[in-house]
Amino acid sequence: MTLALAELPAASRATLAAAETRRSYAPGGTIVAEDGTPDELFRIESGTVAVVRNGDDGTEHTLAELGPGEIVGEMAFLDGEPRSASVRALSEVTLSRLSAAELAATDAGSRALSDLRAALGAAIVTRMRDHNDRYLESLEREVSNLKEREQFGVFYIYSIVTMGLGTIANVVIARNIFDVDVYSVRFGWQYLAIYLLPLFVVLIRMKLPVSELGLTTRGLGRSLTEGIAISAVLIGVMAVASFVLGRFDIMLGTPTPMPLTVFLSYALHSFLQELLARGFLQSAYQRFLNDARGIKSVILSSVLFGMFHLHFGLHAVLITTVGGFLFGCIFLRHKNLAGVTLVHVALGTGAFVFGFL
Repeated sequence: MTLALAELPAASRATLAAAETRRSYAPGGTIVAEDGTPDELFRIESGTVAVVRNGDDGTEHTLAELGPGEIVGEMAFLDGEPRSASVRALSEVTLSRLSAAELAATDAGSRALSDLRAALGAAIVTRMRDHNDRYLESLEREVSNLKEREQFGVFYIYSIVTMGLGTIANVVIARNIFDVDVYSVRFGWQYLAIYLLPLFVVLIRMKLPVSELGLTTRGLGRSLTEGIAISAVLIGVMAVASFVLGRFDIMLGTPTPMPLTVFLSYALHSFLQELLARGFLQSAYQRFLNDARGIKSVILSSVLFGMFHLHFGLHAVLITTVGGFLFGCIFLRHKNLAGVTLVHVALGTGAFVFGFL
């Protein structure tokens, strides 16, 4: 704590200055002893000191380190109670010393002592207010951390449950218990619902603002502009690749035209996939992992996104994982679902039209 002695009356400042004595301490020297007599007040002129206190188990704890201009011993000097902590020199230290008993011995000293104690009291009140503000900030951070831990628990449960449901669906399909066409639009929506229904429950439970999921106008123009440019490049690359592979009779799949109704359904389906994979999963990973750059979150969410397509085969998992990484990087730039959804629709449509799936 620093003390503005300039605010004291001139006569009191002169009396205090005349009463001050200088003391020097070598590193490790004890300036104030815990439980000692509270008669002296010190102001550090040079060097650094440590305020230490013994715990119940005898372990010594450092409460603070003080430097030039700081006051030492003010609490006991003000209330007359035994010292609550010890003060030791961390370096060569020079202090100015004031004694309450010496000041009280004269009328002028008593007045100066009274003014000094009033100034100390005001300074301590200011310090306590600052401490209260910092404590409140710390408490708010702790409450926020507790909420985040609770949210992470909900998010973790969601991930486990949805992956379990998805695995069950894949196993059922793999064993042909039901005659299901995994490439049908109907199955695509049913499979997506397995993940989306728990998601909406979790979003309500976590009370996340939709802006955190990428549903925002912030960065919308830039997101759409870059989305259109990337989509055009991808469509061009797929068209050229399809032409070249066709010349060598190499086809990964059967080119499939996409009617307008199917395209619109796929576009909505892609948006909901991005809401799940990027808006929720990637954003949640980045927040809970404290992933400032976001790369780890992009990788994790893209791998999980790829696993959602396991029922299409391993090649689909690989393609969608790579695609998911691209989508994740785009979303990371803008935190807006518009552009990444546009690229997703373009890439998926091109993959079907040009026979890459």
